[in-house]
This record gives sequence, C-alpha cells and structure tokens, in this order.
Amino acid sequence: MLIQFSFESFKSFKEEATLSLAASQLKDPTIPSSDAMADVGASVGALLHAAAVYGANASGKSNMVKAMETFKWLVLNSQKELQAGERIRVESYRLNSQSASEPSSFEIVYCDPDNQYRYGFAADSDAVRSEWLYQKS
Repeated sequence: MLIQFSFESFKSFKEEATLSLAASQLKDPTIPSSDAMADVGASVGALLHAAAVYGANASGKSNMVKAMETFKWLVLNSQKELQAGERIRVESYRLNSQSASEPSSFEIVYCDPDNQYRYGFAADSDAVRSEWLYQKS
C-alpha cells in the first residue's frame, strides 16, 4: 500500500515535493476511523483511503501527476521497452542552469502488513544515475 510519493527537479518542481497518505493524529471524533483510514498492520500507522490535490491554475498539479506517471512508466517499462542509447522521458527543472544538468529524483514509500519499503531512483534523459531500495521491518 502506498504511503508517500516524493520527487524533485522535475518539470516545474525544483525542490522536493511529497504526497503523503499517512494519517495524522488529528481527526474528527464523529467519523469512525475505519471510514477514513486503513489499518495496514504493525509496519506503519493508519493510512488515508484517498487524498486530494488542489491549488491555483499553473501551480503544478498536472506536473505532479506527470511525475507519478513517469515513475510508473520507468519502473514498468525500463527493461522491456528501452533500447541502449534511447532517450528516457524525464524532464529536469530547466529554469536554473545548475538544476538543468542534474537528474530528476523519484521515490515511493510503500508497505505490506509486515514491512515498509522505500524505493527510488535518479534519472536524466540519458540514463538512470542511481537507484535504491530499503526495507524497514
């Protein structure tokens, strides 16, 4: 189950942005916890069933969705559809000369009932520059 998704240096986002589904300790006492949150076991606290992203026009909502799509596409297709030398569909933040040459970074935190995992990678249009996977029991 997804706990959070983070990314940085992608399209209009220079700094790290995070979408978290972890429930806070603040909640309306009239709403039963089972209606608003999912209990996923000992590996993590309660998680929200859904989240909303809102903001002004041109504030980056679509680029956040594109970051999630890019992450998913690279995970599912990097081995079977990319050929050696082919460009990767990653667009770094270009409004700064330093960050234009840096790779975009993507990371998810997810869990099963017993463990929590953190998987991520940094990629530019040429290659995946680094990749990591951590497990927390």
